[in-house]
Amino acid sequence: MERLKKILLKVLKWAGISIASLLFLMFIIPILFPGTISAQVKIFANKHLAGKLDYRKTHLTFFRHFPSLTVTVDDFLLKGSKPFENDTLLAAREVSVGINLKNLIFDRQVKIDEIYVTDAYGNVFVNSKGEANYNVYVSKPSNKPKDTASSGASIKLDLIKLKNWNIVYRTIRPGCLLMPKG
Repeated sequence: MERLKKILLKVLKWAGISIASLLFLMFIIPILFPGTISAQVKIFANKHLAGKLDYRKTHLTFFRHFPSLTVTVDDFLLKGSKPFENDTLLAAREVSVGINLKNLIFDRQVKIDEIYVTDAYGNVFVNSKGEANYNVYVSKPSNKPKDTASSGASIKLDLIKLKNWNIVYRTIRPGCLLMPKG
C-alpha cells in the first residue's frame, strides 16, 4: 500500500509540473514572439488583399479564444477593392484571427482557422457592372501542383464570430455618388 501511495504521489507531482509548465509556456510564448506572428499576418494580408489595411495595435495571446493562439488588432480599417478603394469596407474596434497551434509548432506554418470581429461597421457596395468592394482577397493562380510543404500563411476558416455588427448594402447605379451620411 505504501508503494502505491509513493507511485501515485510521483504521478501527481509530474502531472502538476507538466500542467504548470504548459500554462507558463502559454503565457510566455506570446511575450517572447509577438513580432514573428504579427509580421507573418501582416505580410500575408498585404500580399493577399486588394484593399488597404490599417490598424493601431496588435496583441498576441492564448487566453482570449482558447485553445487557439489569437492575433488581435485594435482599430481595424479595411478599404474596399477597385473601383471602391477610397470607401471603407470594414471598420472594427477589434478583429482577431485564431491560428492553428499544431501547424505553427510542427509545420512552422501560420494557418488561420478562426475570425472574430467585434464592434464593427461594414459597407457592401456593388455597382451596375457587378463589381463589389468586398472582393479584397486576391488568390494567386498557380500552374504548379499544390505544394503542401511550403511555408507561409493560409486561411481555412472553421469559425467566424461577429459581435455587435452594423452592415450597409448598397447597389450603386451610374451617375450616383457615394456620399457619407451625416
